[in-house]
Amino acid sequence: MVTFSKRRKGLFKKAHELHCLTGADIAIVPCSMAGRPYTHGEPSFESTIDKSWLEGIKVEACESVDDMVLVKDVVEEIRNKILFRAMEFDEDFVLPLLG
Repeated sequence: MVTFSKRRKGLFKKAHELHCLTGADIAIVPCSMAGRPYTHGEPSFESTIDKSWLEGIKVEACESVDDMVLVKDVVEEIRNKILFRAMEFDEDFVLPLLG
C-alpha cells in the first residue's frame, strides 16, 4: 500500500506537469489493490470527464435508481476500456486491478 501511495502521488504530479506544459485536460483513475479508485484531474477530474467520456450524462440529472444504474454501467465500461488499454503497456500492473 505504501508503494501504491508513492506511485499514485508521482503519477498525479506527472499529470499536473503535463497539464502545465501542454494545457491538456487529464483524468486519472488508479485503483488500489483493494479496488478503491482514486481520482485526479487537470484542471479537475469532473470537468475533464464531463467534456470527454460522459458528455450529456449527469449524475445530478438522474431521476430514478434506474438512471443511476445506467450511469454506473457507463462508468464501469469506461473503467474496463481504460484497464484493457493500460494492459497493453503493463500487463503485470493491470491484471490485479481486474480482480
